[in-house]
Amino acid sequence: MWNDPTLIGATAHYDGSTNSFHVAAGSVEPDVARYEAGEISLGELMGGPVGYCVFHETGHALDSIDISVDKDGNVMEGSLLEPDDLKEFERRVQKAKDYYDSIIAYTGQNVIGEVCVNEGLTEICGQQARLAYAAKQGDFDYKAFFRVRAEVGRCLRTPELEQQCILGADKHPSAYIDVNGPAQMFDEFYETYDVQEGDGMYLASDARIVMW
Repeated sequence: MWNDPTLIGATAHYDGSTNSFHVAAGSVEPDVARYEAGEISLGELMGGPVGYCVFHETGHALDSIDISVDKDGNVMEGSLLEPDDLKEFERRVQKAKDYYDSIIAYTGQNVIGEVCVNEGLTEICGQQARLAYAAKQGDFDYKAFFRVRAEVGRCLRTPELEQQCILGADKHPSAYIDVNGPAQMFDEFYETYDVQEGDGMYLASDARIVMW
Protein backbone atom coordinates (compact mmCIF):
# COMPACT_ATOMS: atom_id res chain seq x y z
CA MET A 1 0.00 0.00 0.00
CA TRP A 2 2.61 2.53 1.07
CA ASN A 3 4.60 2.08 -2.15
CA ASP A 4 1.76 3.67 -4.13
CA PRO A 5 2.35 7.46 -4.32
CA THR A 6 -1.34 8.06 -5.08
CA LEU A 7 -2.22 6.87 -1.58
CA ILE A 8 -0.24 9.45 0.37
CA GLY A 9 -2.57 10.65 3.11
CA ALA A 10 -4.81 7.58 2.87
CA THR A 11 -5.93 5.98 6.12
CA ALA A 12 -7.05 2.69 4.61
CA HIS A 13 -6.93 0.87 1.29
CA TYR A 14 -8.14 -2.36 -0.29
CA ASP A 15 -5.67 -4.06 -2.62
CA GLY A 16 -7.44 -6.29 -5.13
CA SER A 17 -4.16 -7.71 -6.44
CA THR A 18 -3.53 -9.41 -3.08
CA ASN A 19 -7.14 -9.58 -1.84
CA SER A 20 -6.12 -7.72 1.31
CA PHE A 21 -6.97 -4.49 3.07
CA HIS A 22 -4.59 -2.26 4.95
CA VAL A 23 -5.36 0.26 7.68
CA ALA A 24 -2.94 2.87 9.00
CA ALA A 25 -2.64 2.06 12.70
CA GLY A 26 -2.55 5.71 13.67
CA SER A 27 -6.04 6.26 12.26
CA VAL A 28 -7.66 3.66 14.53
CA GLU A 29 -5.46 3.26 17.61
CA PRO A 30 -6.82 6.29 19.51
CA ASP A 31 -10.41 5.03 19.41
CA VAL A 32 -9.36 1.47 20.27
CA ALA A 33 -7.54 2.78 23.32
CA ARG A 34 -10.51 4.95 24.32
CA TYR A 35 -12.91 2.02 23.95
CA GLU A 36 -10.69 -0.28 26.01
CA ALA A 37 -10.52 2.43 28.69
CA GLY A 38 -14.32 2.68 28.76
CA GLU A 39 -14.34 6.24 27.41
CA ILE A 40 -16.49 5.55 24.34
CA SER A 41 -19.27 3.08 23.62
CA LEU A 42 -19.30 0.24 21.12
CA GLY A 43 -21.65 2.34 18.99
CA GLU A 44 -19.09 5.13 18.87
CA LEU A 45 -16.30 2.66 18.06
CA MET A 46 -18.28 1.17 15.17
CA GLY A 47 -19.38 4.56 13.86
CA GLY A 48 -15.87 5.98 14.05
CA PRO A 49 -12.67 5.32 12.12
CA VAL A 50 -12.33 1.73 13.40
CA GLY A 51 -15.69 0.53 12.13
CA TYR A 52 -15.56 2.71 9.04
CA CYS A 53 -12.09 1.64 7.89
CA VAL A 54 -12.36 -2.06 8.65
CA PHE A 55 -15.87 -2.72 7.35
CA HIS A 56 -15.66 -0.33 4.39
CA GLU A 57 -12.40 -1.79 3.11
CA THR A 58 -13.61 -5.35 3.66
CA GLY A 59 -16.62 -4.47 1.52
CA HIS A 60 -14.34 -3.73 -1.43
CA ALA A 61 -13.61 -7.45 -1.73
CA LEU A 62 -17.10 -7.89 -3.19
CA ASP A 63 -17.60 -4.53 -4.86
CA SER A 64 -18.61 -3.99 -8.48
CA ILE A 65 -14.96 -4.16 -9.59
CA ASP A 66 -13.40 -6.81 -7.38
CA ILE A 67 -16.30 -9.22 -7.75
CA SER A 68 -14.23 -10.53 -10.68
CA VAL A 69 -11.08 -11.10 -8.60
CA ASP A 70 -10.47 -14.44 -6.91
CA LYS A 71 -9.17 -15.04 -3.38
CA ASP A 72 -5.57 -14.82 -4.57
CA GLY A 73 -6.04 -11.51 -6.37
CA ASN A 74 -6.21 -12.95 -9.87
CA VAL A 75 -8.63 -11.41 -12.37
CA MET A 76 -11.14 -14.05 -13.42
CA GLU A 77 -12.95 -14.59 -16.68
CA GLY A 78 -16.39 -13.94 -15.29
CA SER A 79 -17.32 -13.48 -11.67
CA LEU A 80 -17.33 -15.07 -8.24
CA LEU A 81 -21.11 -15.28 -8.57
CA GLU A 82 -23.29 -17.80 -10.34
CA PRO A 83 -24.95 -16.41 -13.51
CA ASP A 84 -28.35 -15.76 -11.91
CA ASP A 85 -26.74 -14.17 -8.85
CA LEU A 86 -24.52 -12.04 -11.06
CA LYS A 87 -27.55 -10.79 -12.99
CA GLU A 88 -29.21 -9.75 -9.72
CA PHE A 89 -25.98 -8.17 -8.51
CA GLU A 90 -25.73 -6.11 -11.71
CA ARG A 91 -29.37 -5.04 -11.32
CA ARG A 92 -28.61 -3.74 -7.83
CA VAL A 93 -25.49 -1.94 -9.03
CA GLN A 94 -27.57 -0.21 -11.70
CA LYS A 95 -30.17 0.70 -9.09
CA ALA A 96 -27.41 2.32 -7.06
CA LYS A 97 -26.15 4.26 -10.09
CA ASP A 98 -29.69 5.54 -10.67
CA TYR A 99 -29.94 6.53 -6.99
CA TYR A 100 -26.77 8.61 -7.13
CA ASP A 101 -27.72 10.08 -10.52
CA SER A 102 -30.93 11.40 -8.94
CA ILE A 103 -29.09 13.43 -6.28
CA ILE A 104 -28.62 17.13 -6.97
CA ALA A 105 -25.57 18.32 -5.06
CA TYR A 106 -25.47 21.72 -3.42
CA THR A 107 -23.47 22.98 -6.41
CA GLY A 108 -26.63 22.51 -8.47
CA GLN A 109 -25.26 19.60 -10.47
CA ASN A 110 -26.46 16.04 -10.56
CA VAL A 111 -24.11 13.53 -8.99
CA ILE A 112 -22.65 11.14 -11.58
CA GLY A 113 -23.55 7.63 -10.46
CA GLU A 114 -21.11 5.96 -12.81
CA VAL A 115 -18.25 7.78 -11.08
CA CYS A 116 -19.07 7.14 -7.44
CA VAL A 117 -21.16 3.97 -7.41
CA ASN A 118 -18.35 1.60 -6.48
CA GLU A 119 -17.26 3.54 -3.40
CA GLY A 120 -20.85 4.39 -2.54
CA LEU A 121 -21.96 0.76 -2.64
CA THR A 122 -18.93 -0.29 -0.63
CA GLU A 123 -19.94 2.05 2.17
CA ILE A 124 -23.54 0.82 2.02
CA CYS A 125 -22.23 -2.76 2.33
CA GLY A 126 -19.87 -1.73 5.12
CA GLN A 127 -22.70 -0.12 7.03
CA GLN A 128 -24.90 -3.17 6.48
CA ALA A 129 -22.18 -5.34 8.01
CA ARG A 130 -21.72 -3.02 10.98
CA LEU A 131 -25.45 -2.97 11.66
CA ALA A 132 -25.63 -6.77 11.37
CA TYR A 133 -22.90 -6.95 14.02
CA ALA A 134 -24.73 -4.38 16.14
CA ALA A 135 -27.92 -6.44 16.06
CA LYS A 136 -26.09 -9.23 17.89
CA GLN A 137 -25.05 -6.95 20.74
CA GLY A 138 -27.18 -6.57 23.83
CA ASP A 139 -27.39 -2.80 24.17
CA PHE A 140 -26.04 -1.10 21.08
CA ASP A 141 -26.24 2.71 20.97
CA TYR A 142 -27.51 3.39 17.45
CA LYS A 143 -27.79 7.12 18.01
CA ALA A 144 -24.11 7.27 18.95
CA PHE A 145 -23.26 5.13 15.92
CA PHE A 146 -24.98 7.39 13.40
CA ARG A 147 -23.79 10.56 15.12
CA VAL A 148 -20.13 9.53 15.11
CA ARG A 149 -20.35 8.27 11.52
CA ALA A 150 -21.53 11.76 10.55
CA GLU A 151 -18.71 13.35 12.55
CA VAL A 152 -16.16 11.22 10.70
CA GLY A 153 -17.52 12.55 7.42
CA ARG A 154 -17.32 16.22 8.36
CA CYS A 155 -15.14 18.33 6.10
CA LEU A 156 -14.91 21.77 4.53
CA ARG A 157 -14.78 22.10 0.75
CA THR A 158 -15.06 25.05 -1.55
CA PRO A 159 -17.82 24.86 -4.17
CA GLU A 160 -15.07 24.62 -6.80
CA LEU A 161 -13.50 21.56 -5.18
CA GLU A 162 -16.91 20.01 -4.65
CA GLN A 163 -17.66 20.47 -8.34
CA GLN A 164 -14.39 18.78 -9.29
CA CYS A 165 -15.22 15.84 -7.05
CA ILE A 166 -18.69 15.45 -8.53
CA LEU A 167 -17.21 15.45 -12.03
CA GLY A 168 -14.86 12.61 -11.20
CA ALA A 169 -11.78 13.96 -9.41
CA ASP A 170 -12.79 11.79 -6.44
CA LYS A 171 -14.35 8.35 -6.91
CA HIS A 172 -16.04 8.64 -3.51
CA PRO A 173 -19.42 10.32 -3.14
CA SER A 174 -19.23 13.78 -1.61
CA ALA A 175 -18.75 13.52 2.15
CA TYR A 176 -22.30 14.47 3.11
CA ILE A 177 -23.73 12.08 0.51
CA ASP A 178 -21.43 9.31 1.78
CA VAL A 179 -22.96 9.84 5.24
CA ASN A 180 -26.60 10.43 4.36
CA GLY A 181 -26.90 7.94 1.51
CA PRO A 182 -26.10 4.74 3.42
CA ALA A 183 -28.12 5.90 6.43
CA GLN A 184 -31.22 6.16 4.22
CA MET A 185 -31.01 2.47 3.39
CA PHE A 186 -31.46 0.93 6.83
CA ASP A 187 -34.40 0.52 9.21
CA GLU A 188 -32.18 1.22 12.21
CA PHE A 189 -31.74 4.83 11.07
CA TYR A 190 -35.48 5.35 10.62
CA GLU A 191 -36.24 3.82 14.01
CA THR A 192 -33.49 5.75 15.82
CA TYR A 193 -34.57 9.16 14.56
CA ASP A 194 -38.26 8.43 13.92
CA VAL A 195 -37.89 9.35 10.25
CA GLN A 196 -41.28 9.43 8.54
CA GLU A 197 -42.51 9.79 4.98
CA GLY A 198 -42.20 13.44 4.01
CA ASP A 199 -39.03 13.99 6.04
CA GLY A 200 -35.94 15.06 4.12
CA MET A 201 -34.04 11.86 4.93
CA TYR A 202 -36.92 9.53 4.07
CA LEU A 203 -36.42 7.13 1.18
CA ALA A 204 -39.24 4.82 0.12
CA SER A 205 -38.54 1.21 1.01
CA ASP A 206 -38.63 0.05 -2.62
CA ALA A 207 -35.94 2.63 -3.51
CA ARG A 208 -33.52 1.51 -0.82
CA ILE A 209 -30.41 -0.45 -1.78
CA VAL A 210 -29.13 -3.48 0.09
CA MET A 211 -26.55 -5.51 -1.78
CA TRP A 212 -26.32 -8.71 0.25
